[in-house]
Amino acid sequence: MIVNSELLACADQIARLVDDAGSARKARDDLPGRHAERDVHLARIQDHLRQLDSDLPPERAVEALPGRALLARTRQRINEHKEHIAAARAFPAQIAARTNDLADLDRELNPLPPAPDTRTLEALLQEIRAGGDPAVRLSEAERRRGTARRLWRRPSRGFPPGPVAPRR
Repeated sequence: MIVNSELLACADQIARLVDDAGSARKARDDLPGRHAERDVHLARIQDHLRQLDSDLPPERAVEALPGRALLARTRQRINEHKEHIAAARAFPAQIAARTNDLADLDRELNPLPPAPDTRTLEALLQEIRAGGDPAVRLSEAERRRGTARRLWRRPSRGFPPGPVAPRR
């Protein structure tokens, strides 16, 4: 038997070709399984598209996806919702604590005498306010007093000057 030296030099390449041929046969044999796997994935994509109320084919599913900004806002809203839920769960404990505080304050206030009747004082205050704002009335009275003093000091025609009003 004669062995060709060139053929022996290509042994690595021949081994690689044999391996590639085996891989190709295996892929060909596995093709029905790959098609079934692809069909399952396509069905899932179509189901998700239906949930999004989209009529797009699976090849264009990326068009139905929300933008990054919308996703960020949605995540933020989800986190805010979680915070609200946590706060709502804490409310019963806070209400119980405030109820206890209120009961403590009631116990402290019980020994005190009842508050005096303030209806007379309120009626007097309403009567004073009925004449106008007390601060405005005071400033107007001071202005009229100043005017009266100036008029009192000014000499009148045909009358002798009056006495000078004492200063306060």
